[in-house]
Amino acid sequence: MKGLTLFVIVTGMLAPAMADGAVLKLPTGSGALEYRPYVITVSADGSWYFGGPTGRQLVARRSSLSDLGRLHWAQYGATSARATGVIWGLYGPGPFSADTQFQREGNITLQAYRPLNGVFTRLTYSGHETIRTTDGRTLHYNVHGTSDAQESAGSWYW
Repeated sequence: MKGLTLFVIVTGMLAPAMADGAVLKLPTGSGALEYRPYVITVSADGSWYFGGPTGRQLVARRSSLSDLGRLHWAQYGATSARATGVIWGLYGPGPFSADTQFQREGNITLQAYRPLNGVFTRLTYSGHETIRTTDGRTLHYNVHGTSDAQESAGSWYW
């Protein structure tokens, strides 16, 4: 085809890279490091998670934490990352028992920063939580905090 010029435009979201080409990751709270994790927990006992609004109640033996939706990462750069999502609260005897369920409790905004050796090491979160008690009351809380990442024997936690 004479006179035809082909232009190819490649677009996409590239992972932020450090000088050595490594990609910045974020602790999920379960020991792993991930790029743009779907779900994060900062509670040591696994009683609440930050996930996405499209999640659904979880019954642990039939589902996985990925069923808690996906955080929406609006920005993920070389010095900071920002996401929005929802708070999922644990109801039941433990995170891996047969009758464990999660309920959506409120909205959350996350900000990760302070990269060190390829890992965001500080996470701030703020939002609003609504809890419905078994006796029919509705409780409202403002949720906010800052967590520092900790590494122990190759696993990362908040």
